[in-house]
Amino acid sequence: YNIDASIFNENNSFSVNLFVGTHGAFIQARTLLFLGLPEPQEIEAWGLLEALKWTKSMNLANVTYELD
Repeated sequence: YNIDASIFNENNSFSVNLFVGTHGAFIQARTLLFLGLPEPQEIEAWGLLEALKWTKSMNLANVTYELD
């Protein structure tokens, strides 16, 4: 699971990008867009929370999360 975030100052928004793969094989990706500009550390935490929720909804187990 790879989690990345992007900040868009001009639009007062940020995105969380989630990528799921196994042993180098791509499975699924998701991008979520949010309004507001929290601190970068909060955005990364938000990304982890969204990844945890998505992992649960897909019934995945033994997941490793990678953040910047």
